[in-house]
Amino acid sequence: MKIYDLTKSTLEKYPSTRSDDKKLIWVVLGELGYIHDSVITKEDFLESPSFESIRRSRQKIQELHPELAPNDFVKRARKFIEDQKGTHIFREEATTRKTLIDDIVSM
Repeated sequence: MKIYDLTKSTLEKYPSTRSDDKKLIWVVLGELGYIHDSVITKEDFLESPSFESIRRSRQKIQELHPELAPNDFVKRARKFIEDQKGTHIFREEATTRKTLIDDIVSM
């Protein structure tokens, strides 16, 4: 099954994923078998499809199928961000958690 098709079926089946890309990605990865008992291994993470592919699929699906659009609050927020032409990325505050980033980078 293509990422586009799986993303579309997820948006149809779980309306809450229409407004939250993180939820959408989590459900898609779960449907593909990468998440086990609410955990994803490093190997599965590295083999999983690009999160950006899932996000872009969602964006195109919502463009072509307005019935799968997000709620109004999210629509306004996305429009606001789009109007800033991507500058929000540089102003967004990064938060950190204790990670094993050295292990990931050394692969």
